[in-house]
Amino acid sequence: MLFSKPLTMRTRFLFFALLSLAVTLACNKPDEPEPDPPPSAPQEACNSTDNAFNEKVLPVFQSSCAMSGCHSNASAAGGYKLNSYDNIVQSIEGNEALFLASINFEGNEFSWMPRSNANDPALPEDKLPEDDIWQIECWISRGMPND
Repeated sequence: MLFSKPLTMRTRFLFFALLSLAVTLACNKPDEPEPDPPPSAPQEACNSTDNAFNEKVLPVFQSSCAMSGCHSNASAAGGYKLNSYDNIVQSIEGNEALFLASINFEGNEFSWMPRSNANDPALPEDKLPEDDIWQIECWISRGMPND
């Protein structure tokens, strides 16, 4: 026999409390699956005119990078001008991976900038929108055409 003498009220209470806890923990809702990461410019999707430099890519650079005090002709922060096709290609060519890492920063943590500038209040606080990053990645993966 499992129990040779009768269980006390305290023992029964403890047994049912532990049993209830075990059942409750076992019935928890399963963890939500992680959302898929944004696409990283698949080559087949980048072969269309949906990613033309002058229509999609240049406006991102002009509105987010080539502003006064940043990467315009007048400022050229870090020696990089990001306001025209020729200047952008000259700044990126040979450093594509490093450039892509710098636009994928999270809150003032640029990987392409010297540490002394990493907390510069003039730097943007937010990362570029995913669609803008995708447009730039796509354009670079297509060989940076002037289209």
